[in-house]
Amino acid sequence: MYTLIQITACSIPYPTASIPRGTSQKFLSSNFGAENRLGNHLFEVFSIFSIAQKLQRTPIFFIKDGYHEKMLKDVISIVPNLMEQFLVVNGSSWKYFPDRRDEFLGYLKPLRKRLYTLPQSNNFTYVKCVHIRRGDFPAFKIPVADRIFILNALKFIESKEKVSRQMTATVFFGDDFEFMHGLRADVPYSFVSQNEPVDDIFYAKNNCDLVLITAPRSTFGWWLGYFSKGNKTYHMDILYTDDYGIRTGHTTPSDYFLPHWTPLKYAGVDNFTVVESIKSDFY
Repeated sequence: MYTLIQITACSIPYPTASIPRGTSQKFLSSNFGAENRLGNHLFEVFSIFSIAQKLQRTPIFFIKDGYHEKMLKDVISIVPNLMEQFLVVNGSSWKYFPDRRDEFLGYLKPLRKRLYTLPQSNNFTYVKCVHIRRGDFPAFKIPVADRIFILNALKFIESKEKVSRQMTATVFFGDDFEFMHGLRADVPYSFVSQNEPVDDIFYAKNNCDLVLITAPRSTFGWWLGYFSKGNKTYHMDILYTDDYGIRTGHTTPSDYFLPHWTPLKYAGVDNFTVVESIKSDFY
């Protein structure tokens, strides 16, 4: 079931803060429990301040939403001199290094072996990579896309991406081989990877022109998209799922999904056409 979770006004994230990089200055911050009360706030700010002093870093307080704005006001009202030791930044902090991709790619080993069983991306063939994560996710009520969503998402991607190469191949990666082989019946020129996860990462780096993440909580799917050759990633929009982190306000999609990635959702409650989500302040 795909429903938009209601979020309180205070939990709407502020725009991502601009933080200087490449300097010698070092900082320390925390994902403060800003929705809690004053006693918890004092424990947090005194702890971060003490750790920062020990590590010779500057403590930062990000005003990432309305809760953090109120927390800062409350703490300043009782320990103003302490909060003067903090660098206060208007905006949320980015969690997952969108601007360091080229550097991180350099840390990957070269491809260990040529994976002849899977199609190679070249001037003739365009490769779409689809990550499937099921396993224990459904049992723990962690969102996963169903068959209808995946097939309709591929139709949407096909209509949006104007591929000029003569052939388009689709490769499925994941932990449910029966499910993936079942998808192949409706996806022309498709393959299922039988490789080890490390080889799938190498393959994505060298061959995945596009990645579709069908389980938005999957960390492995995230890395396939991050390291993919084409650096073009689509994913099921976690806002339109019954995700616990979204439901409780503990997950902010913009902290996890990169700005240029494309979220997808069903067009409506009874409309199973897959469309691109309109990005809001959550992205």
